[in-house]
Amino acid sequence: MSSPAWGRHGRALALEDNSAMTGIDIGLGGPAASPDDPLGWIEACHARIEARLATLERLQAHHAAQGADATLARAIASIVRYFDEAAPNHHADEDVDLFPRLRRHALARGEASVAAAVDEAAAAHGPLEAGWDDLRADLLGIAAGGALDPARIEAFVAAYRAHLGLETGSILEAARRWLGEEERRDIGAAMAKRRGIGTSGSAVFIYPRA
Repeated sequence: MSSPAWGRHGRALALEDNSAMTGIDIGLGGPAASPDDPLGWIEACHARIEARLATLERLQAHHAAQGADATLARAIASIVRYFDEAAPNHHADEDVDLFPRLRRHALARGEASVAAAVDEAAAAHGPLEAGWDDLRADLLGIAAGGALDPARIEAFVAAYRAHLGLETGSILEAARRWLGEEERRDIGAAMAKRRGIGTSGSAVFIYPRA
């Protein structure tokens, strides 16, 4: 296995954690996927992002009722790990490997609406990452007695869900129609290489347990 890439906050990238948690429902399970089906892999990433958005929505009520207990700390650690490590890889999968190919297909077919959707989705990644940086600081401050800001959580969750809706709709639908076998194979290989895993592996969504 090759050396891991590094996340935006300086931590080595790993594979995704499917371990079960008690207390707050972390929702770490999700659909299986492999480099052989890169579009299914992207959809599986979307499912995992949604699981963490749902957990984010439950943090405020748990914090109000139980305070900054061990369960809350584990939930926050899982969310932080995912958005620090897996989410940047997911964005790169799209920005580097999927979107440029799909944009070329859309322009060649005169499908301006799909090209515009691709551009909108790509442009959203920077603001989403900036929004995560702000929210991350709040989450990590809980252990030091900080308060959760429900408005910041709501804004981040709403923005990410709108983004996922755009990608899951016209973008992935067009990708499934237009991308050929060789293009899919190249995208899957690039996604695997980005994570430092072999293209023949099937356990592509297993992070080491924290």
